[in-house]
Amino acid sequence: MLYTFGTVLEDKNSYPFIFLYAGDDFYYLAKILTKDRTEELERKYSECSWDPKRGRLPVFDFVILRKTKEYEGRGASFSDPATSFIDGFSYIPTEINKEDLKQIKDEILASNSAPLELQDGIKDINF
Repeated sequence: MLYTFGTVLEDKNSYPFIFLYAGDDFYYLAKILTKDRTEELERKYSECSWDPKRGRLPVFDFVILRKTKEYEGRGASFSDPATSFIDGFSYIPTEINKEDLKQIKDEILASNSAPLELQDGIKDINF
């Protein structure tokens, strides 16, 4: 199956991911976080967001899904997006809302730590 930006996948441990891009050597995915993990990251971010260096750490490369019913209020983290295989992943017939996808794209393009291959690969995606 050919995956495109926004396709939802699930790994063998039933963790959901959003497919971002297929690069030359890696696939790039955003992990959909639990609500608890999302709240924890939001709290930590608010504690250090006043410091531009700490507020842009890779751990804070995530967005909150606000328009996608199935994952509303959960973070989509792209702090460690690269994987060399997706053979064990399963397709999930869930559609990520276009506003959430646009927010993910915009955050990746604004990130100082997102891989350049990923940024280049998604920059021309339109919604």
